[in-house]
Amino acid sequence: MYKYMNCSVSVFVYALVLIDRAQECNPLFVVNKRNIHRLLLAANLISVKYLDDIYYKNSYYANIGGVTVKLLNEL
Repeated sequence: MYKYMNCSVSVFVYALVLIDRAQECNPLFVVNKRNIHRLLLAANLISVKYLDDIYYKNSYYANIGGVTVKLLNEL
């Protein structure tokens, strides 16, 4: 996914921090094999828009993640 997103490595580190913070704030929040794909996609999208100066449209990231733009926006 890294080579397709064209973003810095710090984006992925920050995405993991966001997921970790979500777990700390909500003990009912569980990361498992059924939701990790969508969690990483949403966290990477937030991270790339926060940290990088140049990023693509949500439709590009939805295509990479294999989800619809509507679902990505909901995440």
